[in-house]
Amino acid sequence: MGSKKQELDPDIQREYSRQRAYLEKSVESLKRKLLKDSECRKHDNTRVLQDNVKLIREINDLRKQIDFLKKERQQQRLHVSKRKNEKAPPTMVPAVAEAYSKELEMNKTKILDLRKAIDHQMHLRESYLSAQGTFISPAAETSVDPMAVSSQSVGSV
Repeated sequence: MGSKKQELDPDIQREYSRQRAYLEKSVESLKRKLLKDSECRKHDNTRVLQDNVKLIREINDLRKQIDFLKKERQQQRLHVSKRKNEKAPPTMVPAVAEAYSKELEMNKTKILDLRKAIDHQMHLRESYLSAQGTFISPAAETSVDPMAVSSQSVGSV
């Protein structure tokens, strides 16, 4: 029986050595894979980090541009409002603006009609005075009150 025990021991010893060698190879293989994966992850993390830095810089640049454009737009609005206050009348409702423009046109027409009537009266006055043989110089015309002349000429007729 003792011989069988000695026989088993070398078989067990060989099997143990074989399994041990297999497990050591597996551990070495797993360590290499772990190192390789760790390196890949490190490169990926570095790349992602660099991309994030670029994006953060771009975001900051865009924020600066937005601030600059806001300030520029505000200055333009102030400049435009100053111009409006200085040159243009205040904005009106379109209906009111249209009514004002119609009234303005009516006033212009009325002024033209009155000027025509004045010209006609001046022409009649000149013809009346020339018929009477009275001559009034243009300088004297400006100082003569037309109402006084017309009332005098009516009273004298």
